[in-house]
Amino acid sequence: MGIFDGTYYFGSNNNNDNTLYSKALKATEALMDCYKAMDNNKQVKNALLSQPQLKAINHSEFPSIFKTKSIAVLAFDDLHKVFKGLGQDCLQDDDEGLILGIMLLRLFMSSEKTWENESLTRMAHAQGITTNLYDSMRRCINIEYDPDRFLLIDLLRTQGVDEEFVHTYAVRLYQFATLIAQADNEITPKEKEWLAQILAISDGTLPPPSKYFHPKEQPGDETHKEEEAEAQTEIIEHPMEELKALIGLENVKKEVQNIYNLVKIQKIRSAKGLKTSSISYHCVFTGNPGTGKTTVARLIAQIYRELGVLKKGQLVETDRSGLVAEYVGQTAVKTNKIIDAALDGVLFIDEAYALLNPAREDFGAEAIATLLKRMEDNRNRLVVILAGYSDKMSDFINSNPGLQSRFNRYIHFDDYSVAELMEIYKYNLEKFDYKLTDLAYLRLLNTLAQAVASKDKNFGNARFVRNLFEKTLERQANRLAVLDNYSDEDLSEILPDDIPE
Repeated sequence: MGIFDGTYYFGSNNNNDNTLYSKALKATEALMDCYKAMDNNKQVKNALLSQPQLKAINHSEFPSIFKTKSIAVLAFDDLHKVFKGLGQDCLQDDDEGLILGIMLLRLFMSSEKTWENESLTRMAHAQGITTNLYDSMRRCINIEYDPDRFLLIDLLRTQGVDEEFVHTYAVRLYQFATLIAQADNEITPKEKEWLAQILAISDGTLPPPSKYFHPKEQPGDETHKEEEAEAQTEIIEHPMEELKALIGLENVKKEVQNIYNLVKIQKIRSAKGLKTSSISYHCVFTGNPGTGKTTVARLIAQIYRELGVLKKGQLVETDRSGLVAEYVGQTAVKTNKIIDAALDGVLFIDEAYALLNPAREDFGAEAIATLLKRMEDNRNRLVVILAGYSDKMSDFINSNPGLQSRFNRYIHFDDYSVAELMEIYKYNLEKFDYKLTDLAYLRLLNTLAQAVASKDKNFGNARFVRNLFEKTLERQANRLAVLDNYSDEDLSEILPDDIPE
């Protein structure tokens, strides 16, 4: 009876123990959550299916629990490179190789069954399952083997997939690598170097290699973002509750609640045969980077869907480069294509003021004219949200009577306070099972206070916190690398010197 027929199960009878096997289960479960999210994300699926060198995988009989099979193949290639970079032989029958064997079996099970206990997992690994599947997997990829690249991360970045999505996967990959590195109770200089490299990859400092994957830009437009934005169609069951749960943004929550109440009451009046007033659903978001404008736009799209204003409630993100072409006759076509993708949802245009550039004659004005016409022609199927810095957005809206008449609802996103930035940092700690000592808390508080006191308009707000958190993990890893043994407390605890000043 075969390994993929559902006879065996992956999982421990005792998930509360502190053995390496139990830790491996948790690490692989975290990665599997990422891969399952990818498998259910339309943007990721389109990115994978757009690559001709991966088509053979998706149409093969290769065993996998995923609808898009190339997720499993590229994921395991990434995991294999984690092992090779750490100097491990992933095909060897030892504790480190066993952890990769666990991950492989999870990726390539033909159904979502799990293993019963550690002994059965070790038996399957010893029988050469890891070796056979790895050899078969590499034959499926029509891409040159590169030990220094993570193919799945590179593909997602090349295709412009939401960076937060990619970042979460990269951090989980780093945590998985850390588990492997400390499996033998020693982190060698080579392992330390590779862990640092994985962190660098996670924050996007290494550019995606275009030689592997076709970029999303159209020919002749390589320096710009994608011509056609991908719609985010995931349904959020309770968008207003999710909005209220966001850290800070009290003014934003109040404004969105006002919109929600107005639309709700107007719908009730209409159902009772009473007269209703015209409502403008379009918005202007103002504020500095990292204040949650895109996140709130996605929630508003879902709120409008819930209220029946929009049928689908997807969010299509773009900017000037996604709307304006370089040659005569192309801008209207390009802009219409973006709008078509946003019908029955929300079109989010970041740094919208860049469409109007007095310093040069280009086709930005044509994009604005096309947008205004479509907003009128499709007024029951399209909501537009413009976003950018407060002063620039005001000048932009006032420059065009058509914009003034359609955009009269402004929502300002304040910078986060020190206390709110601290809450965002603590959220990341809890998400990835870290904790601060009391002295580390005080140092972090001081670091955030200094950052807020010296900030300018380019201050990253939540992005600043995310980068600070990543640097904290890197400093903690460097501190732990010289130790001989690691307890769970050692791996989870953040000390004062781990916090950058």
